[in-house]
Amino acid sequence: MTQAEEIITNPDIDAVVVAAPARFHAGLVTSAARAGKAMFCAKPMALTLDEADMANALACVHSTNVGRPVHMEEIFKSLPVLAPYGIA
Repeated sequence: MTQAEEIITNPDIDAVVVAAPARFHAGLVTSAARAGKAMFCAKPMALTLDEADMANALACVHSTNVGRPVHMEEIFKSLPVLAPYGIA
């Protein structure tokens, strides 16, 4: 069993952060979802759309949440411009 598997299967741990190299993200998210863990995953969640769809489906089936960084999405890039006008 790898350290990641030990962490993911540990019943005393409620949530995990997936910050490994990108090629491991989908597998770790899938394992965490199967274990019922809430998780936060660095970008990208997966290298292919099929991997991402599978990970999301498992998260739904196991009623877990997958958080992701959003600070680079377009709406967040505009916050410094909008903030002085009280919009942000």
